Amino acid sequence: MAAIMGSTPRTSCDGSDDGDEDLPACPSALLHVRPARVVADVDEEIFLLYTLHAKAEHDGGLGYVNHSADRIYVAIDGQRWKSALSARNLSGAIVVHQDVTSLRSTKGNTGSVLWRSTVELAIRFRTGALFDLAALRDASVLELGAGTGALPALVGPVCKTWLATDQHDLVALLDKNTDALPGVHTAALDWFDFHNPPSSHTLQIRKSDILNRLHSTNNAGDAVVDLIICCDCIYNPALFPALVATINAFTTPNHTLVLVACEMRSHHSLADFLHEWQASDAAWTILSLEKRFDKGFVTLAAWKS
Repeated sequence: MAAIMGSTPRTSCDGSDDGDEDLPACPSALLHVRPARVVADVDEEIFLLYTLHAKAEHDGGLGYVNHSADRIYVAIDGQRWKSALSARNLSGAIVVHQDVTSLRSTKGNTGSVLWRSTVELAIRFRTGALFDLAALRDASVLELGAGTGALPALVGPVCKTWLATDQHDLVALLDKNTDALPGVHTAALDWFDFHNPPSSHTLQIRKSDILNRLHSTNNAGDAVVDLIICCDCIYNPALFPALVATINAFTTPNHTLVLVACEMRSHHSLADFLHEWQASDAAWTILSLEKRFDKGFVTLAAWKS
């Protein structure tokens, strides 16, 4: 089978792009703030994204790299990537285990295969297009909707600790792809556990369990999350309230940075998610970082003041 090749991204982060506005100060040292645009009005943001940043032609499918094989190989070379069913002729390839049967037989189980947006985001990690890599080395990362667990596998050991989470049924697949990775752990995390919990005490217990796993301790205490990542989870509006509630639960004001990345599909879904996110707390500052990606992909960075 011929290899699939990814595109060459734009990765400038020096703030020299035309039209870059005055941006608010980010409380986290992790993020390269520029170039970016403040998301103030959701409808205006959606108009800009889908007018200026949508692909002229769709690559086909929903955004899977390959949804026909339980094992694929992905190689990243600088700012380009390839995938194939064999590691032959792929220098430095990473094997990614998938569960295509689950994809086909279990409704909503889209996390059991690798998505293009995961590889595109991994490239920006590795090239420093998004983050200060020196600061990232001391960071704790909580990944929501981690799916296969391919993101930390493709990124490599860039942070102090990384907890990849998803539904209980996907934890075995997460383990399969991350077992050998230093500092990477996995856990089941149901977003609905953080949406309208029966009491604040219950919420704290659920939150503490995840923080303990993230920091590899039985008593995380006042430990916080430095970076929350959510890659290509913006597709089902019924999940948005629970996802936003989970993001809010683990965000510490003036500290935690949130990164949401996805491939551009339905503008209605992205608008609904942004409206839900903004309405959840007036303290949110959200930036659009799409200048650092090729057309067809959008990434949002956010924090609470």
